[in-house]
Amino acid sequence: MRETGLLFGISQGFRLATQAETREALKGPYFKDYIQSLKGLGGWGDDDPPLANYVAHPMQGSTTTWIVVQNDPRGRPLEFQMSKPYWTSRFKGLGFSAAYSAFYELSPVGDAAIGNLGMRPEYKGMVDLVITPTVGLGWHLTEDMLDRYVVQWVEQQTGNTVVNAMVRTWLNPTRSFANILRFQRPWERDSRRNLRYIREQHQLRLSLPSGG
Repeated sequence: MRETGLLFGISQGFRLATQAETREALKGPYFKDYIQSLKGLGGWGDDDPPLANYVAHPMQGSTTTWIVVQNDPRGRPLEFQMSKPYWTSRFKGLGFSAAYSAFYELSPVGDAAIGNLGMRPEYKGMVDLVITPTVGLGWHLTEDMLDRYVVQWVEQQTGNTVVNAMVRTWLNPTRSFANILRFQRPWERDSRRNLRYIREQHQLRLSLPSGG
C-alpha cells in the first residue's frame, strides 16, 4: 500500500503541477462538484488522446500489477510460464489494478474530484476503467516474456553490467518504475541473481581453459 500510495501521489501531483485547468477546478464547491462529476460518467471515450488511453494508462495498469507481484511471496520469484501459480499471481495483480484504476478515476481524491473530470460528459467515459487493467495485464505479460526470452539471452552473451542494466530497464519499463517505488534499483530482479554475479560467472568461464 505504501508503494501504491506513492504512485498515486506522483500521478496526482504531476497533474496538479502541469495542468492549470485541474488547479482551476479545485476552486468550486468540492463535494458538490465531485458528485456532479460522478453523474457525468458514461459512454466509452473521454477527452484524453489515444496515446494516453491506450499506452499511458495500460502502463499504469502494468505498474500496479508489478506492485502486487513484487509483494507476493509466491508470485515474486516466478518468471513467465504456463503454470497455475504464475497465472494466479498475475490475475491477483489484474484484480488489484482494476481496483486501483477505479479508485484513481472515481474516488473523492481521484480524477472525478481533482479536476472534476465528468462535469462535462465527454470528459469521462468507461475507457480508462476497462483499458487500464486489461491492456495493462497484456503489457505486464509482454514485459515478463521479454525478460525471460530476450533479457536473459543477452545476459548469457555478456557480463557487462552496464549493458545488462540498460537492457533490463529499457525492455521492462513498468517493472523498472515499480522497483523505484519500492526504493530498489530499476534493474533489480526477484527471480535471479544480481548483475555482479552474472559478471563474475562470465569472468569465471573466460578464465577456464578451453578444450577437452
